[in-house]
Amino acid sequence: MSEDVSTLTAAPAPARTSPPVDRPPIVIRSPRPRVGLSTLAIGIFLLSRLLTTAGIIAAHWVSGLSLRLIVVKWDAHWYLSIAQHGYPTGAAPLPGDAELRLAFLPLFPLMLRPLTGSGANAVLVATAVGTVFGLAATVAVAHLARHTALVMGAGQTSARRVALRTTAVFACFPGAIVLSLAYTEGLTLVLAVGCLLALLHRRWLLAGICAAFATAARPNALALVVACGWASYQAVRQRGEWRSLVAPLLAPVGFLSYLIYLQVHVGDWRAWHEVQARGWHQNIDFSLRLLRLLSPPEIVKHAARTDWHYFSIVAGLIFVLVAGRIFLRWRPPGVLTGYTVGVLAFCFLSSNVGPRPRMVLLALPLFLACGAQLRGRPYAMLLSCCAVCTVAMSYFVSMGRVIP
Repeated sequence: MSEDVSTLTAAPAPARTSPPVDRPPIVIRSPRPRVGLSTLAIGIFLLSRLLTTAGIIAAHWVSGLSLRLIVVKWDAHWYLSIAQHGYPTGAAPLPGDAELRLAFLPLFPLMLRPLTGSGANAVLVATAVGTVFGLAATVAVAHLARHTALVMGAGQTSARRVALRTTAVFACFPGAIVLSLAYTEGLTLVLAVGCLLALLHRRWLLAGICAAFATAARPNALALVVACGWASYQAVRQRGEWRSLVAPLLAPVGFLSYLIYLQVHVGDWRAWHEVQARGWHQNIDFSLRLLRLLSPPEIVKHAARTDWHYFSIVAGLIFVLVAGRIFLRWRPPGVLTGYTVGVLAFCFLSSNVGPRPRMVLLALPLFLACGAQLRGRPYAMLLSCCAVCTVAMSYFVSMGRVIP
């Protein structure tokens, strides 16, 4: 009996284990890295340049004009002239050929000056510089669209798609043809995006510096003063960040510095306004001229003449109305709203500017709204219309008047 009890209470013998078998380590493979957003934006920009090139080449074949004369037309001629010869100095200007240069702000010509000189390849160098800035602007817009989508609650994948849609519409927009020429829009857009991103990150000094340089490049970059002022007002009211005032204080410095230059070298700080009004016929008329252009008799007259300049204003107006409605439904941060209102105010207040695609191009939040709100067929229709209009506008701009 005791043996039975001892047998029952004895600990069981340990089970015999087989020797461990060598197995390959488990490797967790990370997902294949996707192409970066900047790389995709560069690809979109290069593809969009095919549209511009198609219009320019068509104009070259039809008119027989040299490509050199085509790419240096319009404002590119004036920027290159300032880079090579500078501004006129002396007495208060009259709207002569040299004095008309005073209407163009100095930042872009100053950057061209050490690169172009007076050589025969100055046009090529200036065009290359403008194209590089256009490429940088397209990449900057992609990152602004992605950051804005994230701020408004989109996920990483959704924000990336919004950025790509925005970049495609922006790069194929008819006004974007200037991103391949010796124009100042590319430089201004890079600085504007830098300012807006800095404001969204509450980096006030950087925002003010970017805005100051931008207002030394184009007068409608003064819309950044509105954006900086709104952001600073919100920062002071909500968080007591008085240091945010540095942004709106620095923003107009670029433009004001040019007025001081005119006072010293020309003798009248109002020379810029005088040349704009008397030489380029640009005054503030609160869109009265635009309203007259939209009257039925004017529509018939310009349609009979196939006036491409008139049709570009109408196309820009249609885009502003459609994109503006999408923008209001989108409800972006107040900084972007203030900037958009400032840019459009420059378009609609001037008697000789209007909502031309080139001017509307700086209203970046309109493109952000289209990229965020439109998908499927509506987005495809918008992108297709932009592409067709870009080819047509490139052709008609290239066929226009040549400045010797």
